[in-house]
Amino acid sequence: MLRFFTPKMVSRLGAAAPSWRTAFRTAATTGTAAPTLASVTGSSTPMPAKVVIGDAANGSSPQISMMWTDIVGIDGVNSRISAGPLLSMMDLCAYRIAEKVSGFATKRTGTTYNSCTVAVNNTNFACPILHGDSVRMDGRVIHAGGSSLGIYIRFYRNSPSTRLETTAGEAFFTMVLITPELKSAKVAPEMVLTDPEDIKLHHRYNQIREAQKKNDVEGKAHRATQLTAEEVDGKVNRSKSMHMTIGATQCVANRIFFSSYLNNNNTVFGGEIMSWMERHAVHCGRMLTENKYVYAVGMHSVSFPEPIYSSDWVTLIANATYVRNTTMEVEVTLTAERKTTGQVITNRASFVLINMNEIGQKAKIRFGIDLSKATQEELQRYMEARTRYSGGVPTAMRFRCGTRERR
Repeated sequence: MLRFFTPKMVSRLGAAAPSWRTAFRTAATTGTAAPTLASVTGSSTPMPAKVVIGDAANGSSPQISMMWTDIVGIDGVNSRISAGPLLSMMDLCAYRIAEKVSGFATKRTGTTYNSCTVAVNNTNFACPILHGDSVRMDGRVIHAGGSSLGIYIRFYRNSPSTRLETTAGEAFFTMVLITPELKSAKVAPEMVLTDPEDIKLHHRYNQIREAQKKNDVEGKAHRATQLTAEEVDGKVNRSKSMHMTIGATQCVANRIFFSSYLNNNNTVFGGEIMSWMERHAVHCGRMLTENKYVYAVGMHSVSFPEPIYSSDWVTLIANATYVRNTTMEVEVTLTAERKTTGQVITNRASFVLINMNEIGQKAKIRFGIDLSKATQEELQRYMEARTRYSGGVPTAMRFRCGTRERR
């Protein structure tokens, strides 16, 4: 379950939670026990002093990171900005970091390498960002395999009204180093993580990947069984005064992405794809609630199994798959129609939305999901979403936010 924070909660969490760097320094000076991986993986193993990622056969590089600051939204508009532009900005930041790694490999070998986004997990928007706020992206490589890179992005807002930099959200990106022919390239160099916070993030990233694999396996097993509406329904959904079918919540859109949206691989930029998906996920939520004050506050995951080209005719389908008291989950699927291969699924994403009133307070959602006429696929998707909510997120994966000292 994703956590949602008000500004007051943000300040309290920021003040209450000591940094990992502080904990390690305290242990070193006082002789007390150093932090362990217990809060990250459940293990009592002491936190290692360093973690080596990547492959030494591909050369050795310092840990690659970057910070990027820009003003978001429209000047003079005093309202909350949607999550789409922030997703696009995060993807650009992750892409730039991955391009630094591919640039290192290109210089070392003389062969051109590029990069692309293949997945984004555990995206949290911890507090609203307004038009005119300054947003700072802080990203770094925290995992490297042969061709894959795990990149952590944390972003901050700086509001003219407070002049304080506040943690606003985070996401884990998986990027892949590729050749110009879009084939994976095992050229990730060796990097050494020594910062305790980065080591913690490395273990969080691995935990998220393992949890994703486990969910995929369990999902396949569940889809092999027949579910009934009575089995998957819950108390919250039954308590709703009105219900509509998942099919009735469906929103459809189409688009051709022109060349201005292409990246160096001549495929559509992942940030633009996520921004478009978020926009229609929110629209789907607003149609369900009959309320314009619906916002995206999280994204469980988004996958990029296939690239999108400028010649593709892309169809977007958004459905509300699960509804709680004030939050809901909307699943978005993109399908590309191609002359040679026909239709292929290019993207799937699961967004968490919150229903609010005109003064920014959480508002109860009147409608529930009518499962009596749901198909097996719809029941499976509903059950998967319900399991995500009821199971919650392990402590180490819950995002704490607040003011943070610049590194």
